[in-house]
Amino acid sequence: MSAAARLQVELRGAIGAFGIDARLDVPAQGVTAIFGPSGAGKTSLLRAISGLERLSGRVSVDGRTWQDDHTFVPAWKRRVGLVFQDQALFPHLDVRGNLDFAIRRAGPGAIGFDETVALLRLEPLLGRKVHQLSGGEGRLAALARALLSQPALLLLDEPLAGLDLAAKAGDGPEGEALTLEAFRILAEASLLTNESTDRRREAL
Repeated sequence: MSAAARLQVELRGAIGAFGIDARLDVPAQGVTAIFGPSGAGKTSLLRAISGLERLSGRVSVDGRTWQDDHTFVPAWKRRVGLVFQDQALFPHLDVRGNLDFAIRRAGPGAIGFDETVALLRLEPLLGRKVHQLSGGEGRLAALARALLSQPALLLLDEPLAGLDLAAKAGDGPEGEALTLEAFRILAEASLLTNESTDRRREAL
């Protein structure tokens, strides 16, 4: 993805009780944060960008049109990595199996298995089944699986909620460094992160 690549979104319509009228024109590389109070429709917007919901309008990434008046690329063809609050891990697989599934589908890419496991401190969790994970551990596993799918666009819904990365790395500078390193990897991998959060301090 080129440094000049853009994510361009113009979407309008309703998803359930939420009315959406959104316009974005942002770099398709690095980290972009979407702020708003609970119930503002942030998650609904992410679902529409990913193709899980259909609204009127246009979505394009790096010049590739995913949606316009004549085109609608389904979600499974959009190369979108999704991490919503419900995790959506495969319950019949352990953590390693969930990560291996992403690698088999995507093939080798900018981010490898060992690098992702080390970055998110997942080594102790690889053999655990999904039902044995805490909420924060499940979100870490879901984030790792999304990264290993080598997405063109990574959409995260309140990505730091419940993760407590600082606690995993120790309080203070090391914990902050782990969080910064995670976002550095996202940016260097030419992924765009839409961080849908009520917590501005986390996003900043």
